Formats: sequence, C-alpha cells, structure tokens
Amino acid sequence: MHFYIEKIAPLADIGDPLRNGALVVPARARMCPPLLNAILTCAAIVLFSSPTYRTEDGVCQYRGVLLPSLTYARILQHHNACVANLLELCDHTAFAEDENLLAALVSLRFHEEMDSRYQTGEDKERLLTTLRIFLNAQTKIILQQTDPRLSSHSAIDQPVLPSAPSIDYLKSFRHALFRNALRQELTAAYMTQRGVQYPLVAWSFLDTIESSDYEDLIWSDRHLLHCARVLDFCYDAKESDAVSNVQRWTDLKGYEARWEEQMPTSFLPLFEESPCSAPGPLLYRVWYLSTLHLTAVQFLELSRILLLATDPTIPRLGPRAVVAKQRISSEIKRIVLHVCSIAISYEELTPAWVQASMAIFIGGEFFTDTEEQDVLLGVLHRLEKDHGWPSSHIATRLKHAWKQGHSSSTHPA
Repeated sequence: MHFYIEKIAPLADIGDPLRNGALVVPARARMCPPLLNAILTCAAIVLFSSPTYRTEDGVCQYRGVLLPSLTYARILQHHNACVANLLELCDHTAFAEDENLLAALVSLRFHEEMDSRYQTGEDKERLLTTLRIFLNAQTKIILQQTDPRLSSHSAIDQPVLPSAPSIDYLKSFRHALFRNALRQELTAAYMTQRGVQYPLVAWSFLDTIESSDYEDLIWSDRHLLHCARVLDFCYDAKESDAVSNVQRWTDLKGYEARWEEQMPTSFLPLFEESPCSAPGPLLYRVWYLSTLHLTAVQFLELSRILLLATDPTIPRLGPRAVVAKQRISSEIKRIVLHVCSIAISYEELTPAWVQASMAIFIGGEFFTDTEEQDVLLGVLHRLEKDHGWPSSHIATRLKHAWKQGHSSSTHPA
C-alpha cells in the first residue's frame, strides 16, 4: 500500500486537484476488499516489472524491504481472482453503479497495460467489456443527476448533456475515475488503431463549461476528449461521403485553432531548449508548470499526428501532392520528437514515456535517417528498462518497417 501511495497514485492523480488516487482510493480500500485487492495487485506488477526495485539476485525489494515471495505467478493468480470476482458483480446493477468497484477495475486494467501479453496488435484487454458495463451504468447516474427527466434506459443515448454538470463534478471522485479510464482507453485505442469503446456522453459538457478558477483542468480534460474524437474519426468512422469526411476533419482541426486562440499561458513551456543547442542530437529539454500541463500537451500532439496523417484535403497526385506529403512528414517528425523530448525531460514520469511510445508507434515510420531511428529506439528501450513498460514489440515492428523501406528505396521496381 505504501508503494501504491508513493509511486502509483501520483500517476493517477495527474489532472486531479483533489488527489483522489492518493487520498480517497486507499481510504476506501479499507472498507472494500475488491478495491484493496486491485490496488495491491497493481502495486505488485509495477514492483515486479521494474528493474529499479530488484536486488542483484533478482529479488523484488522496496525501501530495503525484501519481497522474495513476489513472483509473476502469484501476481497473475491474484489478478485473475480479482477479475473473476468483479465479473460476477457486474451482472448486478447496484454493483455496476459502485464507484469503489469502478476504481478496482481501473486499477486492474493498469496491470493489463503493463503485461506484455496484452500489448499486441489485437485488443486483448480482458477487462474491457466489464469496464464498459460499469462506465455505462455510471454514465447514466451522471446524466440522471444532471436532469432527472432522463430515464435510465435512454440517458446513455443522449448526444449531449441537457445541462452542464457543475465544477464540483469535475473535481469528483467519479470523474477522476472516468478520467483515468479514458486515458487508459486512449492508450489502448492508439496502440491497436481502433476507435474509443467507452461512452463519451458524460464528457460533452466540456464543450461549453467555463471557469476561470479551473481553466487549466477544463482544457486538460478537453484535450483527452478531443483525442478520443480524433481516434473515432480515424478508426471508427461510419460509411459516409467525402464531403462529410472533410467536414468532420475540418471540425476537429477547428479545435486546434480554438486552442491556439484561447490557450492559457500556463500551458506554455517554462523552459524549452532549442534542439540545435541541446547536448543530444535530436531531443531537447522542455519543462512545463505541472504534470497536468505536459500530459495535456502530449495528448494534443498525439491527436495532431492522426489528423495530419488523415488529411482529406491534400492532393493525391502530382507535384502538389509530393510537396504536401513532404510537409506532413516533416511536421509529424517534429511532433514525435517534441513528445519524446517531454519524456526525457521527466525521466521518472512513466505516463510521459508511454505517450512518447505512442507517438513513435504511429509516426516512427516517417524517420528514414539511421541516427534518428536510433534515438527513437533508445526511448523505447528506456521505457521498458527503466519503467517496466513493454515496448520491444514496437521496436521490432519499426525495425521491420524501416528495413522494408530501405529495401524498396534501394531496389526500385
């Protein structure tokens, strides 16, 4: 529990002004065995996965306390028992509406994110269906509390909230859980190239809510929602004509323009090193006011990559097409290096490195110079070595793609 509070809760509390992960979750776990088991399992997998917490003999340890009984087999056994228990409970409406059980599911999915068997091209997250059931049930609660006229059967189908929740909801325990669940889902959707499979209706109030006191929090959450909408456009778009596709893409790009016009100055870097003057060849130091700000910037940059890669307005043939593709390639490479530079500027912040791996996953093939490629591989290596997060599958895929690209460029048909 001490490890969870010190090392994991701060990651969950990014963007949460009340620090629910550190203060509320452990307190509630005292009275909720499924939640207690889930966060202990989550802490165990992080301890087990990171070489930082191992002795020379390979025994897990934390703050000088040896943990020889902490093995992968025991962690997996405990994880499976937790999942089985929650799968049984999700069939009952009262349990599906329980915030503590939702917190348990979010914690367990963190375990599956760190297990390399779930980091493949296929979406194998075992908790996805169960987590969606809980999120749907609790989305209905949010909507009903906002407007009692909404029935439990129709609430989830409403395109927007009839009236916006208050700022109090934005700071609530439930929204903190929804925020973490959405971050996890964005990571999974990005890495498996699919749309978001969670309900977004409870987030639509962010389109209109305003508060000068919580401006940064609102924009940070808006960037998550925007990233989800971009993923849906890219990977989950229904059959539609070219005109409507262009309009949707234009609307999403319009969010970027709105951001440029209204961006609070707190989101500007406190310090940004010029890439050409950095000690390293490509990456550079860039520091932000807080983890909220840098995480928001990274997710916005990730959505930019997708919109650049799916731009329906560029010419498809001719000299203008070549120029447009070169411009897009150059901009995607710049964004990837920016996201990676944020990661190396915050060496201990695991989410920053995970977001960097997402940028490399989707934009790495645009890098053709071997020196650039080595830099990206170095980021992936450090993510797995220093943070215990599986990334070797990304490196393997990129090496194959780069080799194929080199072969096609040196041996034209």
